[in-house]
Amino acid sequence: MRYGFSTRAHGTTSDTVGQGDPVAARRALVAEIGHPDVPVALMRQVHGRTVATVGEDAGAGSAPDRRPEADGLVTTSPATALGVFVADCVPVLLSAGDAIGAVHAGRGGVALDVVGEAIEVLLADGHASADQVAAVIGPAIGPCCYEVPADMAADVVEATGLPNARARTSWGTPSLDLPGAVGDQLLARGVTRINRAGGCTRCEADTWFSHRATTMDATTFPAGRQIGVIVREDA
Repeated sequence: MRYGFSTRAHGTTSDTVGQGDPVAARRALVAEIGHPDVPVALMRQVHGRTVATVGEDAGAGSAPDRRPEADGLVTTSPATALGVFVADCVPVLLSAGDAIGAVHAGRGGVALDVVGEAIEVLLADGHASADQVAAVIGPAIGPCCYEVPADMAADVVEATGLPNARARTSWGTPSLDLPGAVGDQLLARGVTRINRAGGCTRCEADTWFSHRATTMDATTFPAGRQIGVIVREDA
């Protein structure tokens, strides 16, 4: 597979958040990873657990309201790239056998184990086993900065069964470690080939879009979304 993550330098890649030319920004990233003519299938992300399988006619250029309502996409088409928008949530890119996947894992998605659901679909569609899965966890807000109420952190631990999902910020308040929780959920599905790309979006808000950073200082950190894209090498 080939994959990449856009940055603030590309401009926002979202059609609904931020100012700029999102189509050009998406095309620039796809060109950078070596497949300028491959369309990117996108989804309407809703912090749920639905994973949609898409084909060659996924309609990369279609209007947002025609995209599947899902938080994961899987395809076996070599002529289709997959994209996931984030600005603090965890983007997860997957590959196994003939299939690739893209997953949006925010607090809700982690609680619902959307990554686990995506692995099941990926393996079924790609006719592969868990030891063939390669996963990339992209830039996301880290436990150092993702401050939440203590009861919210407890709820996520209860929902996931992952005590290490609960953490502390760098200033000592309750937080959640979403990238770490996603890593644990991948391991629970037998996935061991896990790489991390990018750091904490809030700490590095001059490089990545961060919803938390924008909420605190929209003048310094204008709103937007980066995109993670994955495509089969034989595209």
